[in-house]
Amino acid sequence: MSNGDRDFARRSLWYLYSIEAPQCLRHGVSPVISHNWIDHAPPESGTEVDWFSVQCLYAIVISSAAEMLYTQRALRQSLTEREQKLKTAFELLESWRKHLPTPLQEIHKQTTHLNLDDIYVPDATLSIFRQYHEAVYMIYFLGWATGQTVGSRKTVEESAGSYASTLPKWYWRSQIRS
Repeated sequence: MSNGDRDFARRSLWYLYSIEAPQCLRHGVSPVISHNWIDHAPPESGTEVDWFSVQCLYAIVISSAAEMLYTQRALRQSLTEREQKLKTAFELLESWRKHLPTPLQEIHKQTTHLNLDDIYVPDATLSIFRQYHEAVYMIYFLGWATGQTVGSRKTVEESAGSYASTLPKWYWRSQIRS
């Protein structure tokens, strides 16, 4: 296998993983591919903003969070252990957010809504905004649904409100482009 073919295969595996992990988790199914099985880092694109790496890291964050919080082993943990895992999962998400391009590092703030009202906001910005809030919701859902975690209800309510406010924008933008 040539070096070019090897690089293509490696990039293809990460590409597949970056699509498969979030899609499976959205449907309540465990991903088939685990990032722990991939023995190489996502290839870098060499561009100013490496969107491919952003998507690969997002897939790692949410699949790691799901593994920490929603596997059979995770669901048998004590309340204290679950609280620690929630904290760790959210820290992973925040680490991902802090490594986004500078303007996107503020996606967790309510003021982001002001920027989303502009039809010219790039799709990548809206997608990252949705992904961040989707991850917050996924991380805190179990505690919110069972009422077993301290402080998470407020976080989920804020996130759900933010997430819900973006849905009409997604629909509106998709109708304009059709």
